[in-house]
Amino acid sequence: MKIAFIHSDKKIGTGAHFINDLIACKLREKGAEVNNFYPQFLLTDTPVHFKGINNILFFYSLLEKREEILRHDIIQGTTYTPLAFLRFSKPVVSHFGSTTVGF
Repeated sequence: MKIAFIHSDKKIGTGAHFINDLIACKLREKGAEVNNFYPQFLLTDTPVHFKGINNILFFYSLLEKREEILRHDIIQGTTYTPLAFLRFSKPVVSHFGSTTVGF
């Protein structure tokens, strides 16, 4: 099984990164191939009124990798990261945050 694991950024050392790494390690122990994907464009330290532009760039940069991500069996991410792939036929898994209930 191939899993595309989408992250919101490459910050290492945060609590979320640690949990994501634990999940990926356990999946690999069970025989899954886990490939990490990160957005190419992020605006940092933007005012609140630019948050929407940051989100558009985030999702656009993930969709640029659409073909590669869709070659996986499952698309996994934290909070809102896999939302760009809901319209495709691949199963989407989200953990953490308020969006988990919606899925």
